[in-house]
Amino acid sequence: MGAIWRGVNVLKGMPNKSNKPPTEEQLDQQARFGLVTSFVGNAKSLINIGYYGSGEVETPTNKATSLILQTAVVGTYPNYTINYPKVELSQGDLDGLGRPIMTIVPATQSITLAWDVLDSVTNANALAERNTDQLMIYIYSPSLDKYYTREGLYTRGELTKTFYVPSLLSETPIHVWVFLKTAKGRRVSESQYLGMVTFPES
Repeated sequence: MGAIWRGVNVLKGMPNKSNKPPTEEQLDQQARFGLVTSFVGNAKSLINIGYYGSGEVETPTNKATSLILQTAVVGTYPNYTINYPKVELSQGDLDGLGRPIMTIVPATQSITLAWDVLDSVTNANALAERNTDQLMIYIYSPSLDKYYTREGLYTRGELTKTFYVPSLLSETPIHVWVFLKTAKGRRVSESQYLGMVTFPES
């Protein structure tokens, strides 16, 4: 059976059923792949932005899945985990945040993020346009397998922003990533992993 997928002609065949139990190698691959696809599925909305245009055939989620499998899965079967500092939610040539500092504010269950102006742009018009770059934030709780995003509500030019963390997530260790996207067009920066946050018990 023929079909067209993302502009490419492909042939589809009927899968052959097998009664053989999976091999140890197959179980190993399934465990790694399942772990990563679950994480990527949660972050799909941001990954679709962060990897848009990464390949004409490969989808953003496929690209991210492949990279995380290669660089961020640690452990041995069946106890695989993700090394979150190695996870990239976006890849691009846009400048990221300059020296971002993350501070938790327990009293308001929030996180304050502050960053510097980078010196790579001096032209006034270019600087004004760059200050409209949109900030993407991704927060993830491994223990709950739940996430929270803030997509494009803040801009590079604000230099500091405080955002609130949902109560459920604030009760567990959470990991935080950010990246930037141009207000016009689809250029993005490489994602920056800001670290793991644990709010003190009240």
